[in-house]
Amino acid sequence: MKLQYLLAGVKQSLKLHIALYDPQSPETFLSYARKVEDTLSLTNTDYDSNQYEYY
Repeated sequence: MKLQYLLAGVKQSLKLHIALYDPQSPETFLSYARKVEDTLSLTNTDYDSNQYEYY
């Protein structure tokens, strides 16, 4: 029940990743959510910076 409540407050872009991981405790949920968010922000930053490079 707590995990469903936590998942409801998560960014849409993170929900699928977290749901597939299926965390069993709030601590695991938060830890994994932070890792996913950090990873996605890195990949989005790389994409944004590469978008403006000319070859």
